[in-house]
Amino acid sequence: NNTIYSVNDNYTINSRMLNNLVVTFNQTNNDNFQIYPPDYRSLGITNVYNDATPQWFFNVSGYFDVNTGDTNTFNRDEFQIVDTVRMTFAKHDVALGVDYSYGQGDIVNNFRANGRYTFNGSAPFTGDALADFMLGKFQNFEQGIGEYKNTRMHFFSAFVNDTYRLNPNLTLSLGVRWDPFIPYSDVNDRLAGFRPGQQSTVYVNAPTGAVFPGDANFPKNGYEATWGNLGPRVGFAYDPFGDGKSSIRAGYGIFYDKPNTIATNSPANQGPFGTVVRVDGNANNGIVDPFVGTTNPFPADPFNVPSNVSFVLPHTMFVYSPD
Repeated sequence: NNTIYSVNDNYTINSRMLNNLVVTFNQTNNDNFQIYPPDYRSLGITNVYNDATPQWFFNVSGYFDVNTGDTNTFNRDEFQIVDTVRMTFAKHDVALGVDYSYGQGDIVNNFRANGRYTFNGSAPFTGDALADFMLGKFQNFEQGIGEYKNTRMHFFSAFVNDTYRLNPNLTLSLGVRWDPFIPYSDVNDRLAGFRPGQQSTVYVNAPTGAVFPGDANFPKNGYEATWGNLGPRVGFAYDPFGDGKSSIRAGYGIFYDKPNTIATNSPANQGPFGTVVRVDGNANNGIVDPFVGTTNPFPADPFNVPSNVSFVLPHTMFVYSPD
């Protein structure tokens, strides 16, 4: 579902000055639910945790796939206010204004939370994915806590532009936009960084070098804001013959983009708040109990992670560099 509310107000200050105010609210709610199968225990799989919304996932390479689907909600709210003042005097049309946006993206997603089996003929068993499936010998098994994010973002910019009619044949456009970038934050601090040799005090059992919001020398947003983004803009329109039938136009500008918030998925999908375990098939484990010979860390509560939580090794990190 997508809902947009917008208010646009034009106010004439005087004969040469106009103020335009635009306020917009945009809400997107995407809820995905499935027809749920019984959990894995109904298939005789005894040591794989299933949550309240079970999912079957079996990939048998070259033969078939069974995937009953994730359950998730993706909710996004965005608020924006843009105020622009336009002034006309002599040969100049000047526009200046500010643009502020606030956004929040909340994700509850049981992605990988019920376990995923892959059968592939390259596994050291029969050499055939279907035969391995019938024997219950997988190539790899993957399970995670799920994907949970509460991303928050602030955008601010200011701009000024002058359209200058130098003469009847030539018009110049000169402007600049200040476009700082404030890194995205997460309400529950699901971000990480790497500082060689530093031991986290937020999660005391974290591998050396892995740091999190609340640790020394690691910003809450992962890295510092960039305040010096200035984007000049220059252009011209020229009528070479003065008859209004031909024009030569050119322009130049520096523009700043912002990363998509999907860039925060991987940081949220790492231990200890988004632990993912990958187990390769071997002679001892199998579809009934993929964790034979290793520790099964599930179930785990993604919303109540103690400071002394154990990290599953090997630990894959998705981190922000200091700069």
